[in-house]
Amino acid sequence: MATNFHRVLRGSGTKPDFLGAITLSETEENALRDARNVIRECIRTAFRTVADDSLMAKRLLLNDAPPLYRTDEFLRGFRPTPRFRGQGSYSYRTLNDPVPQHTPPQHVDLDDGTFLPTSFLSQSGRPAIAAKAYFKVIEDALRPLCIQRGWTLCDKGPDCKPSCVRVLLDRKTHIDLPLYAIPDDDFEKLEKALHSQGLTMDAAEFGDQVYRSLPEDRIMLARRDGSWVQSDPRKLHDWFIGAVSKHNPHLRHVCRYLKAWRDQQWVDPEAGISSITLMAMAVTAFEENRRFLDASREDEALIAVADRMPALLKGPIRNPVLPKDPEANLDADWTDAARVGFITAAQKLREALHEAQSATRADVALAQLTKCLGKRVPADESLVDVLASEEETILARPRTYIPATVVGRTNSG
Repeated sequence: MATNFHRVLRGSGTKPDFLGAITLSETEENALRDARNVIRECIRTAFRTVADDSLMAKRLLLNDAPPLYRTDEFLRGFRPTPRFRGQGSYSYRTLNDPVPQHTPPQHVDLDDGTFLPTSFLSQSGRPAIAAKAYFKVIEDALRPLCIQRGWTLCDKGPDCKPSCVRVLLDRKTHIDLPLYAIPDDDFEKLEKALHSQGLTMDAAEFGDQVYRSLPEDRIMLARRDGSWVQSDPRKLHDWFIGAVSKHNPHLRHVCRYLKAWRDQQWVDPEAGISSITLMAMAVTAFEENRRFLDASREDEALIAVADRMPALLKGPIRNPVLPKDPEANLDADWTDAARVGFITAAQKLREALHEAQSATRADVALAQLTKCLGKRVPADESLVDVLASEEETILARPRTYIPATVVGRTNSG
């Protein structure tokens, strides 16, 4: 005997399923998107004010640049205009609703990249604007908005992040704003190319054509300490979307099941296995599997990934966008104790899934799934198909009688 619990995970279209249970409600997703749009407009307004403000205010933003960039002539033409592009789990479509009993500290996280076209210094190759001033302009603009909306600007304390501005919307939802600089001359070339084709650039968010065309070695991420680091957020996005295109959307679903398992096992999001590590292991398992993992059997696909996880967690786990850099390995900062804990948890996941698969009763299969994935697993036995073994299936088939073949007389010798 065996069970098929695909419909428990993915559903039948008419009954609640696990994927639906871990999906953010439409109301919450709309509220998150609306908040993002309000924040974007607030930031655009702030930089319009900078563009129209006194030359002294502009000099502060360009405080780290050579004198050439702080002359009156240069500053009069300096009109920084930010653009935006969503990234992270929201753009990959792997965003989950966290476990209700674990919020907080678990959060719904929307990452909205903020890109500021600006001059780059020819000698150092870094942006002319000051990273600290970049943070200050945005946080000064968001502070009154947060007070008005009842949000929290995390500009100090443990929630203050070194490489992004964080706005906490409520007890379980926040928006992170990584702050990027891109060369204004490259940006202007893209604008002119679009205009020549009769197209206009979106005033708020980068369109795909423009975003794809940005030079990969000239996207710089601001850090709160005033430094800049090269960081291209498109690489991770392209890697994962490419894998989904190759293996079909059920790869994305399996990643979401793994994230839900992680959130169930570790209350503290910083203590569990990172989302990118789970995604990397899922893609590896899909790539290694000798047979195509069928979208109609997401239970088998999840088991195939769980089977590989204990061994993969022993490391090293390569960063999919920096596979040749050992220092960028996804497990580079794990302690021995953390690694052992991850491996043990993965072994328990594998065992529970196999016990669910080999169960002879639907209620037993659901109990095993609930043990590893949590109470959001639907308690509906009709979603579990209990399958007969191959031998039992053959024996259960109706017998057919075939008339004996008539053999003619033969002479021996």
